[in-house]
Amino acid sequence: REKGDCRKRFRLAGTALAAVLIGLTVRPSSGFPRYADGCQNCHGDFDGPVSPKGSIFPSGSKHEMHRSARAMDWTFQSAGTPNTPGFGCAGCHGRDYGGDHPNGVGLRRHHFMNNVTLCAGCHFDDPEPLPENILPLYYGSPDTLAFDSCNSMEPPDTWGESFSLDNDIGLDNDGDNQYDDNDADCGGCPWDCAEILDGAVGVTDFLALLSEWGETATACDFGAGGIGVDVGEFLELLAHWGPCP
Repeated sequence: REKGDCRKRFRLAGTALAAVLIGLTVRPSSGFPRYADGCQNCHGDFDGPVSPKGSIFPSGSKHEMHRSARAMDWTFQSAGTPNTPGFGCAGCHGRDYGGDHPNGVGLRRHHFMNNVTLCAGCHFDDPEPLPENILPLYYGSPDTLAFDSCNSMEPPDTWGESFSLDNDIGLDNDGDNQYDDNDADCGGCPWDCAEILDGAVGVTDFLALLSEWGETATACDFGAGGIGVDVGEFLELLAHWGPCP
């Protein structure tokens, strides 16, 4: 009987240890409960293949689309790569406002403009959103498929901002409900990057590009050469010298 009691105690101890180990290794996900607070009303089911507006998502699931290695954000966390810092969702849905991490000011403005005011309880002192043609920090990285926040100039074999399989509409990066080339900030000519848009690519744009050399998230950061204003931007600007198309 003593041996039987001993075996029983070992079995109970083993079961308790397994439960502890499972509790330590399984991390809870906060993405779904937060999404279920109302996001699905406009964006569709968390794991669904479409949205109420008809968007069709790669991989048959918006969740899988956002957590894939190619999207680089891994939903809620990201280790990053040598070319792309680990900013998670804000890498594509936010811009650089001078802090340690990109900020989703334009995304919140877009929701506010469409009567979704949940974020306003905490984010009541946001700065003015950067204009549409200023790039999110993940754009132009060799790890991502998006290069142009105006969604008008994309290198071959990229998706641009159009991650829906049924249309070529990108993001409303500055939250004014104007998308891509329909936004006055884009002007249909990303190479016209001087502060005062004049409808042509010329000396003022060349000087603006030189003044922003090496910087990211600027009006002149439109090339495919990587993150920041560099020789890729210089060659693109020269190739489009003259009146905008």
